Amino acid sequence: MRPYLDAGSLSLFLVYIREAHPEGGWAIPAADGICYRQPKTLASRLAVAAKFAEHQAEWCAGVPMLVDDPTTNALDIAYEAPPERLFVLD
Repeated sequence: MRPYLDAGSLSLFLVYIREAHPEGGWAIPAADGICYRQPKTLASRLAVAAKFAEHQAEWCAGVPMLVDDPTTNALDIAYEAPPERLFVLD
């Protein structure tokens, strides 16, 4: 995928919506021990998204991230397709 991104023939965005497995909810033990509570404010969701981007820096380098506002969850609602949320838009 990286060659397509680098060549400009593919646009990719990461979209951070609600935590699928939050601490205090349906938590699943992560190999890296990272688990967050469900962010309730945009500031807290932005902070978690920034930590994700930092932790996944090699993979996320140069890929813009959009963060859904937890007060509306508009992106989560618009593109809800559990359990996977991968979309190709042309």
